[in-house]
Amino acid sequence: MPLHEKSLFRSAIPADMAVSRDRKLDIANAALAHAVSFINYAIEKNKLSLPKFPPSYDPSHPSRWLYFFLRETIRNSVDAFFAQDNPPSPTIEINITISTQVKTGQLYLKIKDNGPGFAGVGRGMSFTKEPAKAYKEKMTCIGGNGFGLGICQSKLSDLIFKNRKAGGAAVKTALGQEIGLVLGI
Repeated sequence: MPLHEKSLFRSAIPADMAVSRDRKLDIANAALAHAVSFINYAIEKNKLSLPKFPPSYDPSHPSRWLYFFLRETIRNSVDAFFAQDNPPSPTIEINITISTQVKTGQLYLKIKDNGPGFAGVGRGMSFTKEPAKAYKEKMTCIGGNGFGLGICQSKLSDLIFKNRKAGGAAVKTALGQEIGLVLGI
């Protein structure tokens, strides 16, 4: 039976609010906690044969690389949203979806945001090679040196990146043990 579980994290950003690195980290951590709670709920509700996600990164946990993927993708989404000169919305949005690919039954996890998307890639374009590494100013950004998704790509199977037609980015990865499946975004 096809599975499609979806959750939306939103955080309104008041126009007069000074957005510090700490505030961005608070938003990213709240989005991550929301995502982990949602994913664990979906795993339990649908009786999926996947380990639940830990509440924080645990290098010995079987879901460590999926957790790392989730954390890095959310942090990139928050950094990208605040890097825009004029965000199209005063609210940051991060969509989390767990779904099955109908043809194969493979589960996947997809994260979408309402930021500017990946630099240098047209809207509606999917790609499997890691996006260009982005230098991030340590004093203002919560991300590091732009290696997070590249590390994820070396550890997870079937990582797909896309700039959404409506704007923003989407990143998708397979859940479970299947390797080598072609995933459409």
